[in-house]
Parts: sequence; C-alpha cells; structure tokens
Amino acid sequence: MPKTKSDAWLTLVNQDPVFPGPVLSHADSVLWHWLAAFNMHTPYMERNKLHPWANPKGKRVVEVLRSLIYRCTPLRMGIWDERLFVAPPAWPHTMDPMKAFGLKEPPTPYEAACALLVAPVTTNFWGFRNIPSLARSVTFWWLAGMPEEGILGFLREHPLTKGKGSATVIPGLLEDYFRHAMQSRKFKIWALGSNPVPACANRLTARLVKEVLNGELKGAVQSPRPEKRAWDTFFEHPYIKSQFRTGIRRCAIPRKLYRPGVVWETVEDKLKWTRERGEPQRQLQITTEWLERRVWRRPDWIRTLEFPSEEESRVILGA
Repeated sequence: MPKTKSDAWLTLVNQDPVFPGPVLSHADSVLWHWLAAFNMHTPYMERNKLHPWANPKGKRVVEVLRSLIYRCTPLRMGIWDERLFVAPPAWPHTMDPMKAFGLKEPPTPYEAACALLVAPVTTNFWGFRNIPSLARSVTFWWLAGMPEEGILGFLREHPLTKGKGSATVIPGLLEDYFRHAMQSRKFKIWALGSNPVPACANRLTARLVKEVLNGELKGAVQSPRPEKRAWDTFFEHPYIKSQFRTGIRRCAIPRKLYRPGVVWETVEDKLKWTRERGEPQRQLQITTEWLERRVWRRPDWIRTLEFPSEEESRVILGA
C-alpha cells in the first residue's frame, strides 16, 4: 500500500490502487479546496465569501484536485450523488454511540461536521493526538456526505475490507476516530452537551469553560497556571464525572455550531442551492454532464443529483 500523509482528505484518496503513490505530497488540501474542485459552494462559503482559488497556491491545489476527480472513480461517482457535502442524517445503525463517544446522546453528524471538518479557530484547536490517519480521513469524508459505497471504493484493496462491507468497516473506523477524539477534554465537554454551570466552582472556571465551548480558547490549558488547576477541578466534579461514567447527560443544552453551513444540513438544502442557477451551479452541471459522457453506466447506489431544466430555471428566476 502507498504511504499516506497527514492531510485528512487525501489520506483516503491515497488508498485508491489507481494511484501508484501518494498524490499531492507537496501540499495540504482543506475542505474549501475540495468544495471548489467539485464546483460546490456551501452556505458557510457563500456567507463568508470564501474563494480558495483566489491565490496562486490555492488555485494550484484546486486544479490538481479536479484532475483527481476526473481520474478517480469514487470521486467521479460522488460528484453525481446528491448526498455529497450533505451531512448524513444519522450515525450508521451498526455504530455503537457508547463505544465511540461514551455517550448515549452523542452529537449529530451535522453537529460533528460543524465542529470538526474545519477547526473552530486554529488548526489544532481541539488538541487531538495520535488519531489514526485512515480513521480520521474516512470520518471526514463520511461527515462530508461521501456515500459509503464511494468510501469503500477507495478501500477495495485495503486489508480492512477483505470479506467485509460498509456495515462493519466504516462504523468501526468512525468508532476508532471518536474514541481517540474523546481523549481531548475540549472536545469531550463539547460533545457532552450538558450545562456546565453546576460544576463551575468560581469565576475562573466559568470563564475557562465558556471560552472553550465558544471556541475562543486557542491554546491548551497548561500547568502550573491557576487555569490548569481550575480545569482539572472542573473535570473532577461529581456532576461532570457521573455523566461521563454513565454516558447520560443531564441539563442538556444546544451544542455550539462553530461553523454552521460548512456542509449542507439536508439534501433539500443542497437541491435548493442547485436550483439557484448561479455560476457555480452552471459549472457543476457542465462538469457532471461532461463526465457522464465518459462513463458507461452509473452504479445503482448513486442518488442522482438533478438539475432544473432551462424552462424550470426561468420560472425559478422569475419567481
């Protein structure tokens, strides 16, 4: 198997036997590059006017990713599927939330996507360590809506998939990723989704927890500062310890959506975007039609992304 690199998106792509070695080993790709390469603009991108191709380095990465899409079957299949870059509605039914998160009410896939696919502040905001690279890459693509059949297409010659299907392989990798992610205290308290006030013994603790949950604390809470002692005391509080011990959250509060709209929340939201008929939508339709002329047959698992006809577009624009 080819060696993989740290890029959370390309690690999975590098598993495709079509490529003799790692691709894009000289640059890192981020979610915005992939969205631009697929000619898709999620609500977060449009709201914040993100243009990852606006600088020479970003433009080069987008161009290389587009060439991968044309050459790589799982990516080419994904662009036709209406689920791509739409957060899955639920976790796989064979995934055990207690095994993955240690929680009976874990974050939804959309909540996790808004927290993980692009970090709240700095790249290593959560302070994750030693997360298996393949588990991370599969989790990112799964949260970004890549159909499970497409993910397995990358892994068709990987030892993990020998004699197995998506019912065991993908849930197992998701569980592996979140088991490691829950070792980060920042991520752990966010994932719990419980009112922290009963465990805040003083103003310093309350300020720390607020900054973490709001995505404002950039670095780690280091010792021997008073903040580190307050942070440790917070996690030793019986109110917090009992919830992690039982997996049952008390006093539930909404989890912070750090980057709402980083992917579409529902397929309906994405289809609404495709009907707007702006330049990205037109380019996406042109690309899918161009690719379709070069494929004999689409797999049965694809849920085809439909575009409005010219007449329907005129009606939509005139509405």
